[in-house]
Amino acid sequence: MKNRILTTSAIFIALLTLSACQESPPEITDDQVLDLFGSKSSFSSNDAPATISKQTEECARLLAGLDSAVYKDMPEEMLGSVKTACRKNFQEIIADTQRNTFGLKLEHMENVELAEQITRARAQSIEKAKAAAQAKREKEAAEKLAKDQEAIAAAKKKASLLETSLDDHLAALKEKCAEWKTTMVALKERKLLSVASQLSPNACYRNYEENIRRQARHIIEQVSKLEAKPDSIMGPAIPYFGVADPESMNQQVTKVEEAIASIKAEAAAAELRQQ
Repeated sequence: MKNRILTTSAIFIALLTLSACQESPPEITDDQVLDLFGSKSSFSSNDAPATISKQTEECARLLAGLDSAVYKDMPEEMLGSVKTACRKNFQEIIADTQRNTFGLKLEHMENVELAEQITRARAQSIEKAKAAAQAKREKEAAEKLAKDQEAIAAAKKKASLLETSLDDHLAALKEKCAEWKTTMVALKERKLLSVASQLSPNACYRNYEENIRRQARHIIEQVSKLEAKPDSIMGPAIPYFGVADPESMNQQVTKVEEAIASIKAEAAAAELRQQ
């Protein structure tokens, strides 16, 4: 019995001595742990913070013996292969002296406190990544909202201009179309125009005013309903102004003026040929 006690005591003392002789890892902060063992996902944006992978955490805890119960049913040979793979991965990281500036060694990866620190740093990195992702979503949503509000403001300004200028535009257009028709008929009777030149400009057709008024009413009504929605992934449904665009309407008047000038020039050329 006495010998057994002595033997047990000797083993216990030897274990304590071995433990005391094991080199402790250098003191490093959680941020340094993250810098060394963390990485960015290939699916993350460039400004996303680094995180420690689940595999890295599991390897650290396995080598430190923290999760023995999890692997108790795993065959020794398989468990040994897993540990070897973990050590290889850690060796590649530790060998990078640009990142490992504090002298961490492979044997330190069996340290319980370091493994727990890696677990803690990983949890912190995940929270930081979530916060960064949320901040990014909020920033993008705010930018989109501002962009939508700007687009709606521009559409309302254009719709207001359309509403206030439509009657004047149609009156000016009606006057120009009447001038074109009078000029065309007079020159046609004198046989000074080709058949193609007798075709009416688009803005001078009978249904032009009716169509543009109908389109203007629709546009003004739709624009009045526009509202920027912060939670929507779609942009505002701004209607297409088309020929009811104030700038386009001005161009129509210009086109009729050009048509008048064109038939006058053609008639003048025809008269010269007849002389």
